Amino acid sequence: MKINARLLLLTFTIVVLVTVSSSIVYYSLTNKLIAAQQNQNILNSTNDFIFNFQLAVEEIEDNYKQIIQSNKKLSLVNLQNEYIDFVFTLINDSQINFDNYAASSNLNIRSRHLSLIQFMQDNPNIIFKYDVRDD
Repeated sequence: MKINARLLLLTFTIVVLVTVSSSIVYYSLTNKLIAAQQNQNILNSTNDFIFNFQLAVEEIEDNYKQIIQSNKKLSLVNLQNEYIDFVFTLINDSQINFDNYAASSNLNIRSRHLSLIQFMQDNPNIIFKYDVRDD
């Protein structure tokens, strides 16, 4: 009976040891695999975002060129179907000229006496495109 108990204890110890070691190996391999897959997904998402952002910036630049080349008064420009939210001119290189200004309906301006610096502080995430013109 004593040999039987020892064999049973030895078998149980070996089974526990194999189970624990295989669990550790499985956990570490799956953890590395999941981390590598997450890193690849983040990299792919970053590349997709950059590509889509570049396309959006190109659309904005194309729309901006069309608006500027049309030589219409900016207040007459319709921005509802455009990628551009606002177009304006400046007075003395600092104050926004609201007489020559166009904005989409989803843009909120807090004041009609707004400087360019205040506008950029209120809208820190804007994509800013400008031209220097003689008129």
